[in-house]
Amino acid sequence: MKKTIFKKFFRFFRQDTPEYSMNSKDPHAEKYERCVLCGAITTIPISTPVDQRENYEIGMGQLCADCASTLKSKTEQAHTLSYEQLVLAVESSRQEPPAP
Repeated sequence: MKKTIFKKFFRFFRQDTPEYSMNSKDPHAEKYERCVLCGAITTIPISTPVDQRENYEIGMGQLCADCASTLKSKTEQAHTLSYEQLVLAVESSRQEPPAP
């Protein structure tokens, strides 16, 4: 069971396509990264150093532009207070502290 899942996973991320050719006969054919979330081929060559890549997440890997923007928006929403939470925080900051 585990071997078949691994084979499917490997085939999904390492398909032979014109943009991503692992077994290409041309030694100068450029290989491109795939998005770690959706598997789409990105415009980032594999030979590009990690610190010079766009949409590279440390600990995750290379992301396509769509997945990077989705991840960024979800992260921003998670760190944003709702209107009700904001009103409650303002009201609680205006209250005087209890007397000792």
